[in-house]
Amino acid sequence: MCKKNTFNDYLDVCDALLAQGYGDPRFCYGMGGSAGGMLMGVAVNQRPELFHGVVAQVPFVDVLTTMLDESIPLTTGEFEEWGIRRMKPITAI
Repeated sequence: MCKKNTFNDYLDVCDALLAQGYGDPRFCYGMGGSAGGMLMGVAVNQRPELFHGVVAQVPFVDVLTTMLDESIPLTTGEFEEWGIRRMKPITAI
């Protein structure tokens, strides 16, 4: 699953910017929409001390249901990013 790299990269960049004096967690906000909205949810849950707040605009939060519907345009092209091939056995339970 490659999607976790998105979360790790975002948090690493936040850490680096704060370490270089480009911000202060007391005034640091994040904002993202769709998959970026999910990123905000993950970021604030994994590292709440980094953010004063986040805005998750129309967050993509039901990945499993969406990615299991191969009739939705662009879905199959994103299987690798979301790791859906590994999830299929889980959905059969």
